[in-house]
Amino acid sequence: AETPGAAFYVFDRCEPARPAPGPSLHVGAGAPQSGVRLVRFESPVAGRVLTWDRAHPALAVVSLDSVSLGEGAALEWDAGTPAASVARGEDGALMAAIDEGAQRRFVVAFGPDGSNWETDPSFPLFVQLVSEWLAPSSSGGGESHTTGEGVTIEGVGSEVVARGAGV
Repeated sequence: AETPGAAFYVFDRCEPARPAPGPSLHVGAGAPQSGVRLVRFESPVAGRVLTWDRAHPALAVVSLDSVSLGEGAALEWDAGTPAASVARGEDGALMAAIDEGAQRRFVVAFGPDGSNWETDPSFPLFVQLVSEWLAPSSSGGGESHTTGEGVTIEGVGSEVVARGAGV
């Protein structure tokens, strides 16, 4: 399937080999094209979101204090990378925002299925707000594809196949 002119791209627990040709949301994965790496580790107890940046438009009215993490993960990047930590847990950054003009990226270290976030009222609000931040002029429409289904992203020049759970 082709995705010409997508408002933004979502990478759910998979990391693209090449940058998306527009803004992107990375969930449960890093954004290696922007220098943000996901680090996983064993965690004996469930982690929590301890702080978040309410000044960031994607988190301005989102409450993350009841979100608990069932997996150990954090985001890392080298000095000089244009990433800003917008949410932190005990082990480091849990969310990062990268604003390079038209190439905005938002990275979340954990997936909704690796936490209780998908059942928390803050999750759909976050999805709406991060969508508006990534693509402020989009019409709100979109399309989705399952893992294992090939998708050609305009400007990347090759087919992308995500391999994930259940494939």
